[in-house]
Amino acid sequence: MCVCVCVCREKLDRVYDKLKFKRQEESVLAADCTQLSSRLNAAESERRALEATVDDLSLRKTEAERQVQDQAEKLQRARRTVARAAQALGVSPADAAAPASKEATLAEMSEVARAMASELAALAAQYPEARIAEVAEQCGVRLPAANGLSTPTRGGGGGASRPMSARSGGSRPGSRGSAAAIRTVQVNI
Repeated sequence: MCVCVCVCREKLDRVYDKLKFKRQEESVLAADCTQLSSRLNAAESERRALEATVDDLSLRKTEAERQVQDQAEKLQRARRTVARAAQALGVSPADAAAPASKEATLAEMSEVARAMASELAALAAQYPEARIAEVAEQCGVRLPAANGLSTPTRGGGGGASRPMSARSGGSRPGSRGSAAAIRTVQVNI
């Protein structure tokens, strides 16, 4: 009986060792399953976040396309309005489409005219024998005086003139075209 107990004991020890090994494997596999489950949950969260981002971008794209369409319609309406206004005024639509450039040109011409008037006023003060002020009055041009007031016209009125140019000493800073205009003014006496 002792031999039988010893053999059974050896078998029991071997089975116990196998069971211990299987439990260790089970523990490792359970840890792997937990880790894979965590990774799967993280991937699922990332998928949901990416899906939300795609949905948001899709909505933005749809809104941007709608705004582009609205702006295209507004542009077409504006072009039709410009064309009708140009036709009513008797100008070509190409000329009517550039009012900003015409405003800039008008402002530059106005500054040039002011600079020329100031230069003429300075020359009239410097050379009174040339009678520049009288000739200007006969032509209907009011010349600014040295103190910033215009010279009296034949009607006797005299109001404040526009600001003086850079050359005559009272310019607004940053006025465009005045220096070039002053260089081009020539008076033969």
